[in-house]
Amino acid sequence: MNKKRLTILIILSICIFLSSIMMQLAISAECTILNTNFYDSFVQKHNLCNIPQNFVLLTIKNNTRGLDDNTYQSIIKATSSTFSQDWTQDQVSGIITNLLAYLKNTSDELDLRIDFREQKSQFLAQMLQVLPQSAEDNILNNMLITNMAEHLSKSAGIPDYLDLRYTSLIKDSGIFTYIDTVRIYYPYSKYLPFLLFAFFFLSTLFIFHLSDTLKNTGYALAASGLVTLMFVSYISGVLDNSITAQLSSYDELLAITGNNPKILAAIFKNSILTVTNRIAIIYCLTGMILFIAGSFIAKIKGTSRRISQHG
Repeated sequence: MNKKRLTILIILSICIFLSSIMMQLAISAECTILNTNFYDSFVQKHNLCNIPQNFVLLTIKNNTRGLDDNTYQSIIKATSSTFSQDWTQDQVSGIITNLLAYLKNTSDELDLRIDFREQKSQFLAQMLQVLPQSAEDNILNNMLITNMAEHLSKSAGIPDYLDLRYTSLIKDSGIFTYIDTVRIYYPYSKYLPFLLFAFFFLSTLFIFHLSDTLKNTGYALAASGLVTLMFVSYISGVLDNSITAQLSSYDELLAITGNNPKILAAIFKNSILTVTNRIAIIYCLTGMILFIAGSFIAKIKGTSRRISQHG
């Protein structure tokens, strides 16, 4: 092989190497931060569907201090009935849908609000059912119970919305920077890495023999997988430092999520990087297979050539 062809082969191999890294990151993103099932699994595994209900309970607790135990327990019963698991799951699913729509540029607004308005109206009806009733069933007692339920419903201080964009876990963690980065590069990362890889692979195949193409593509894939593994190891440490520096164990956030926010953020990060590592390993193995296949084809061709020459 002359120097010109060798130079072309090296350039194409480097291009395949770079496009392979881009492909791995794109596939990882599609399997994690751009995948509804990834969020659903994470939310279910760490009981994050309880966030709306826990937030309401915390708000009520902070605004109704000094109530007698029976009244407080009645409020808790009304809250559990009004802000049910089915309702909270619907709210969380809606947030995930809105987040993905924003990341994929199908929506220009990042709407992470949980709507409490309809449930607030139902909360009063539930209060009437669970408050201690008087033994005498008359108009005056019913009016007193109704007034008490209305007073407790107002004093509970439940807002119309809970906007997760302004919670400590999101606001102080710097996650908006990563969200905006994904949003900017998503249109390019969806198809471009795969088109580039196909173009450079076919160009190599057009100029060189199949065996050379497979061997050099195998080199590039295996090398890209190893580089991705090293990159994941490095970025994991950087993100851990960022989480420690920017996120504190806020008592309010602990009450809302039921988890330490630092641990929760670290688990989320590790879930993404674990998927990326698996993809990188697959690329390494695929590269090794292609290199072996290319070497085997080259060996067969060499043997056939020698036989034909002797013949």
